[in-house]
Amino acid sequence: LRDPRLADAPAVHGILLGVLAEGSGFVALPEEVGTDPAPTARALSAIEAGDGVGTIAELDGRVVGYAFARPRGPTRLSHVIHLDIALEPGVRGGGVGGALLDHLIDQAQSHGRFRKLSLAVFADNEAAVGLYRSRGFLDEGLRREEVQGPDGRFRDDRLMALSVV
Repeated sequence: LRDPRLADAPAVHGILLGVLAEGSGFVALPEEVGTDPAPTARALSAIEAGDGVGTIAELDGRVVGYAFARPRGPTRLSHVIHLDIALEPGVRGGGVGGALLDHLIDQAQSHGRFRKLSLAVFADNEAAVGLYRSRGFLDEGLRREEVQGPDGRFRDDRLMALSVV
């Protein structure tokens, strides 16, 4: 694990697009995000500047996953950081996600500015929900039939958070 760098933007963006193409991990569609890694580069720049926390997982010199948490929205909500985590399929289930999450939580706790780490996860994603619960995340709500899948079915979105004070 290591801190993210601006040069990671293409690899991180590629992992994001791969997860989006799977259609089951994130709400956005690949075409909504696009192939230009500039937004990812801006997120990495913000993290480098202290406006958020992040960590990169590397395997044999190749980026295989990331976890970022940054504030979203108005200044009065800047104490809450929102988690984005993604892994290449080949490393899932091997502890990389847990290691990324543990490192990110440590970063958030030591940062000093942030009070809460928040996330949204599909309620039927039992592996992810179990990972978050094992790290102390608590349920904050359930948005029923919040997301329509490519097959037309609706999925519930679970809101979870962890105090990092």
